[in-house]
Amino acid sequence: MSKKLNKGFKQKKRQALIRLLLAAVLAAYLVFSGQFALLLAFLMVLFIANELFFADHNFYEPGSDYLYSFDSSETLAAEWSTDGAQLKPTWAAAECDTALLAIEVRHQWLGKLLDPFVTLSSAGIERQQYFERSVNGLRYINISEFIHTAEPITIKGCRCQLTIENSQVLLFVNPSLDNKKILVLAPHADDAEIAAFGLYSTNNSAIVTLTAGEVDAKVYESTHTSAQQASLLKGRLRAWDSMAVPQWAGLRSDDVIQLGYFCLRLKAMHEAPNELIASKTAGVDDTRVFREFNRQTLATDQHGQSNWLSLIADLVECIERIKPDIIVTPHLQLDPHEDHRYTSLALRQALMQSSHQPNDIYFYANHLVSSDIFPFGPEHSLASLVPNVDETLSLGSVVSVPLSMDTQKNKAASLAMMHDLQTPLRWKKRLRFKLQSWFIGRPLSPYGDDEFFRKAVRSNELFYRQSRNDFMQKTLVKDV
Repeated sequence: MSKKLNKGFKQKKRQALIRLLLAAVLAAYLVFSGQFALLLAFLMVLFIANELFFADHNFYEPGSDYLYSFDSSETLAAEWSTDGAQLKPTWAAAECDTALLAIEVRHQWLGKLLDPFVTLSSAGIERQQYFERSVNGLRYINISEFIHTAEPITIKGCRCQLTIENSQVLLFVNPSLDNKKILVLAPHADDAEIAAFGLYSTNNSAIVTLTAGEVDAKVYESTHTSAQQASLLKGRLRAWDSMAVPQWAGLRSDDVIQLGYFCLRLKAMHEAPNELIASKTAGVDDTRVFREFNRQTLATDQHGQSNWLSLIADLVECIERIKPDIIVTPHLQLDPHEDHRYTSLALRQALMQSSHQPNDIYFYANHLVSSDIFPFGPEHSLASLVPNVDETLSLGSVVSVPLSMDTQKNKAASLAMMHDLQTPLRWKKRLRFKLQSWFIGRPLSPYGDDEFFRKAVRSNELFYRQSRNDFMQKTLVKDV
């Protein structure tokens, strides 16, 4: 965690401790005065208030600006109607595919308690983009779906207001995906679906999943199943998910490969490239255990050694066989999950050895160090740039891929097929979601209980594009 995020996190902890201390003092007073009924009511109100207003996992101050720079954007001063309610289309629509409105967003008093959002409408299209509660700073509104209408965009804030002075429109021109081959790297089964179902299911694509995802298999344990057996079962189920779901979405069986390495072991493999690194929980060190559903064979199938050198050899073989124009992989700075980070570092090393070189790298972020609830708002709303309030981060170019309603529903169905997203929620989190739906208008997802049914099913998917040369050069030595 960065210094600024760490400072914000510590400040939130201090505030929570102060609230807890005050509550403890009041509770002690009620106990000593014998008002036990009032004490019970007080504790219940305190619990509900905490779940409604203090349980959001945003580890930064919402009053901070999002800090980004862009290597590949055209920046225009935003022009507004006289009443400031409509953004005028001053751009050459035919020349760009993605657009962001950089603008100051400030919460109104109700935006401290309820989720603030803006409604965008033009030419019969209407979308909503949500912000964190108490938002107060520079944000990026995704206007990509509206840039080809040639009509003004009406933007109306709810529980927030926009400061239109000095606002800017950022335009991005990305290469067409027509006749392009896309390779999605998924650290685990479901990562490809969460980040890129719309992208891969509507284009010529292939998916390589690096790990079986066999850890945290408690739900599969029983009186007849040991922890190790449960881990093996979970790994086989998720290996099957990684193969079957993309085929349901339209990919051929030859375009889907499970490498069978072990969950949360990529870092250990990287640090000792020649050593065999066994699963933490399944009691195996042979990747072939989780490759049984592959239609394709790999050179490392001859030995099944679970080490970094084998992983790099597998990725080189996959890249040279698939010959992708675009490779989709986790973002090194924005996605802190250990397996996600080392997936992209493995890609970089594989590209150093591969005879085939893609044109572009698309990055995604399924897990965030800054927030556990982003994207904000309900399913089917817009996704835009993730919170980044530490140091200015260069994103290269931004690619917003619009998803039809049918594709969004298919994406939700693909997530529902993933065994790991069907794990029952803990009672406290389930109760929190119900309380938030009852009292502050955060509806429960109709597609499933897991948060990714809300976070991933959006009217667009967002990626950060770099050229292959930029990716190779900008990956710092300390990252390797």
